[in-house]
Amino acid sequence: MESGNLLIVTPACPAELQDWNGLRSLKNWSVEAHLGEGVHTSVALVSCANSTQLFALKMYHRDRLTPELTQQVRREIKLHASCRSSRVIPLYAAFEDDDGIYLLQQRAALGDLFSHIADSGGFLFEDEAKTIVWCLVNAVAALHQQLSRWLAQGLEPLTTSLLR
Repeated sequence: MESGNLLIVTPACPAELQDWNGLRSLKNWSVEAHLGEGVHTSVALVSCANSTQLFALKMYHRDRLTPELTQQVRREIKLHASCRSSRVIPLYAAFEDDDGIYLLQQRAALGDLFSHIADSGGFLFEDEAKTIVWCLVNAVAALHQQLSRWLAQGLEPLTTSLLR
């Protein structure tokens, strides 16, 4: 898989990337910052020559994936691509190569919830906590409504992003 395989481009993908051949290859993206690392994934802030925007790129590393996990990632892509909610960060595109499977997403300008809580000394004031819980409940309700068989297994502070 030399050039990479484009798995999906969603309607949410910015117009300047919709028909861009470079979308299918990691070499066309510049890593601006490392945002986080998980057992199977890394997340980076990336840019490309075709857009002035910054994006989040979630990278599933093949050497860390079993065949079962690879199928789970493909399911995640399918479910995420079909979800439309202002409370869920949109998936723009997904592609793969010999080294990994990559999910291009909107950048969460305020970072993840876990870091936000840690930066706040490990607690939130009541008004802020109420706002965050309200947003989470609305996001889960939207997911439930659109993807009735979807289970919120991955919903945790490290995977919850803050847009505003």
